[in-house]
Amino acid sequence: MAESYDPTIGADAARAFFSRSRKEEIAHGYLLVGPSGTGKKSFARYLAQSLLCEGNGDNAFGACGACRSCTLFGHEGQSAHPDFIEHLGALKIGDTASVGFATTGDTTSRDLIRQLAMQSYSGGRRVLLLADVEFASPAAANALLKFFEEPPVGVTLLLTSSTPAAILGTIRSRLTQLRVGPLSRDEMLRLLVRRGFATDAAEHVLARARGSLTRALELLDIDAEAPHAVIARWFDEAIAGITPAASWATRESLDEGLLAIKARLKDAIAAPYLGERPERRIDLARGLRAFEKIDDAQRLARTNVSPTMVADLVRMAITGLALDGAEKP
Repeated sequence: MAESYDPTIGADAARAFFSRSRKEEIAHGYLLVGPSGTGKKSFARYLAQSLLCEGNGDNAFGACGACRSCTLFGHEGQSAHPDFIEHLGALKIGDTASVGFATTGDTTSRDLIRQLAMQSYSGGRRVLLLADVEFASPAAANALLKFFEEPPVGVTLLLTSSTPAAILGTIRSRLTQLRVGPLSRDEMLRLLVRRGFATDAAEHVLARARGSLTRALELLDIDAEAPHAVIARWFDEAIAGITPAASWATRESLDEGLLAIKARLKDAIAAPYLGERPERRIDLARGLRAFEKIDDAQRLARTNVSPTMVADLVRMAITGLALDGAEKP
């Protein structure tokens, strides 16, 4: 029998914090931070379900799973609850002339402000989750400053980020920050086995995954055409001196792709120090310089520079980084 889904795995400190709280004690906003692939979004969705639950009394954490509200939260966080709004990724500022809520295209900062100013459908709390939050421009972030400081009555804000330093300090200061992850070895193994991987195959990637389920799945290469696998092949070819086509570099996928490349570069640099014997190793000094170049590329990605040009800059930074031989430095 498959192990049941646990949306709080890896979030012991955050779970303990909210388990001690009553709904009336909940602050207006929280920022969940930690490495990518450690369960921040899953935890935030379950927290939202708990806050909207009608069968858990005044408990802030722990959804009953059976009430009318909970039934609107599907398997592993999918939600049709009208008082739960989730946005993933970068936020644009939006059109000041618009008077309604966006039903097509990208949701913007101003869309969210207008939507959450409306009355709750159930007459109770509303929850906004900004998952892997980024702001497409300083103006998009500034548009939400007042909202973060004084959201409408009954609105709870949940943000998740693996790069909290990229969020304006004036926004971070308005939120209670909690750390999630990295996942323990046992937690990683449980999650991978639950997804159908053999124990020996899962154990083989645990050290390199460094507590990130996302990295573990990349290493296991579960789908050769999945975005993470396409980026992995592009990275491996680039560091070997090949010039691969950057089919992954689109406006929608660029930010996530750059984060994945940085994670792979970090793994490649660290591998010999973890006792592994990779086919190729990367010189530490050159690898760190490449990190700086990718940081520059991330900043460019937030401008109007084409995704293909940004990918070319990253490729030039990492081309030929791989050294033959697996000797430990």
